[in-house]
Amino acid sequence: MGVNIIVVTGASSGMGREFVDQIAHWAAAGRIAADEIWVIARREERLRALARTVKVKVRPVALDLADSDGLEAYRRLLARERPNIVLLANCAGFGKMDHFENVPLADDLDMVDLNVKAPIAMVSHSLPYMRAGAKIVNLCSISGFLPCPYINVYAATKAFMVSWSRALGRELAHRGIRVTAACPYWVRTEFLDRARTAAGRSVFHNFVGIMDARAVMRAIIADTFRGRALSLPGWPAKAIFAATRLLPVRALMWSQLRLQGLDGRP
Repeated sequence: MGVNIIVVTGASSGMGREFVDQIAHWAAAGRIAADEIWVIARREERLRALARTVKVKVRPVALDLADSDGLEAYRRLLARERPNIVLLANCAGFGKMDHFENVPLADDLDMVDLNVKAPIAMVSHSLPYMRAGAKIVNLCSISGFLPCPYINVYAATKAFMVSWSRALGRELAHRGIRVTAACPYWVRTEFLDRARTAAGRSVFHNFVGIMDARAVMRAIIADTFRGRALSLPGWPAKAIFAATRLLPVRALMWSQLRLQGLDGRP
């Protein structure tokens, strides 16, 4: 195989960009043996701007991973370059926050495409280029452990990702490839800025403990290199995870509605 690379999806903003910023420091310090980072997102201008800010070689790869053509382009790129992937970070994703009846069906289906289908394809295409010691980190969410009214499709995609990631890690153990399901609480990024109802209202105004992206990603990367199957960065994620083991689902959903200041109606 060719050069050692790190692949990061959703790298143009939010948690994906934060992952690139931090993992680049690890690579520059020799804490991970990577010659370059492939950064993947739709917005090429943002990827090129990102490449100018880090201390290791960055290769912008402008692809729409919600589209089958974008995923096929990634597969062809790997076949042509034949790199050694030392780390794959699936950070791409988005959510729509509103009553189910208010969210266009196309948006819900796009969520499934980007949050679920794209990571499956990225892992499938990448595995032939991964050796023992390689790592996969899937950016999930603490919402993957409980039904969340008003973000029900998003939470369901994250529930799939948590379950799949943990089972995948068990299946890949024989190859020496570790998989981490990263499950943060809400993080202050562009994601929250866009997460508004059709009336323009944020559903997060009552939420406490919203986390700083840098601290959360620092914890996720550390857990990934410790080989942990599940990363719960910060006390809110740990507290909610514990609550899902102790409280009935109805109580958990009621608490979500109270925090959102909503009552379950459109």
